[in-house]
Amino acid sequence: MNTGLLFRLLGIGRVPPVVRETLEDEGFLVLDEGIRIAVHYRNYRAPGKRFWQKKTHGRGAVAVTERRFIAFAYLHRILNVRLDDPRLARLGLALEGPEVLAVTIDPSIFCEDRSGEVVYRFHTARAQEILAILEARSRSLAGWDVPSS
Repeated sequence: MNTGLLFRLLGIGRVPPVVRETLEDEGFLVLDEGIRIAVHYRNYRAPGKRFWQKKTHGRGAVAVTERRFIAFAYLHRILNVRLDDPRLARLGLALEGPEVLAVTIDPSIFCEDRSGEVVYRFHTARAQEILAILEARSRSLAGWDVPSS
């Protein structure tokens, strides 16, 4: 996947160095840096912010470790959900093409003073792999896992 000139020259879209060490200790299952990320807000309300429709685009990173699903836009963390957190099962996970992972959230599950809908679209060649891991963890949290024979 094309990571872009800013990633190759300046490292824009990498996992911040301060966080990377912690994530390496947790053990990466999937890591993709320098990817395109689109964020779409619908009827979003937060203290001091109100968006009926707003779209932003940027470069970032997405990772799944043994413990968490985490994503960054530039150097800002935009998602951080532990894989044993029941809120993981409440994320809307879908593929929008072979290389686009869409994660839809209701922001009120993370902060009571927020509402609306936020859709993160990660343009990554590893979208299917990330989706499979997250869906498997979501099913186990919801008690849907059926032992394989």
